[in-house]
Amino acid sequence: PGFWQRAYAARDPEVARTGVLWSVVCWAVFDFMTTACGLYARALLPALRDPVMAFPELARVTLPPLALGVFYLGMIATVMSTIDSYGFIAATTIGRDVIWRLRRGDEARAVTYSKWGLWIAAGFATALALANRSVIGLWHDLGSITTPALLLPVGTALLGRGRLAPRWTAAAMAAPLALTLAWILVHNFGTRHRYPLALEPIYAGLATSVAIYVAGLSLGKGIRT
Repeated sequence: PGFWQRAYAARDPEVARTGVLWSVVCWAVFDFMTTACGLYARALLPALRDPVMAFPELARVTLPPLALGVFYLGMIATVMSTIDSYGFIAATTIGRDVIWRLRRGDEARAVTYSKWGLWIAAGFATALALANRSVIGLWHDLGSITTPALLLPVGTALLGRGRLAPRWTAAAMAAPLALTLAWILVHNFGTRHRYPLALEPIYAGLATSVAIYVAGLSLGKGIRT
């Protein structure tokens, strides 16, 4: 949501396009720095048990005390700013884009609904953090849930072709989301800790989404442009 909201906040499409291109450059630099630090940590800390601690542990063995303190403050500031940014994005999405539209309230109530959305998002994030202590596991599970639900609806909307009617689109989003969520719950809380059919949840969700789109287009439920 943050990507789309920032793009729509631009003055015109040209500004948004330029901003996205510069963002790609910045992302490439940041990813290079992250990967390089990971390689250095692997070389300097071969016995490190928890890979998530590679960044702070690498700083601990390479930086002097004063610089190490500044580094830790920078890490905390990054975490706090990210929580603020994504917290408010989630609050606006839940309050303005979901609750406000469902209740069909006036514009003045959007701020109140966003406050509700902030509490809902904070509670959901806390539950996720407590349920899965692995950052890599969280990214895997969340990506497996959201990608099948959004890939085809967003892709066909951007292309302007192959779109389904609203109710069919909602079904193509809800069904993969529910299926992949159930897939992950069976894996995380089941007795065997295995995925059903030994299949990654993202593939099951994508197959469901594709099946709904094929059925909808075959039955003439597509939107003509």
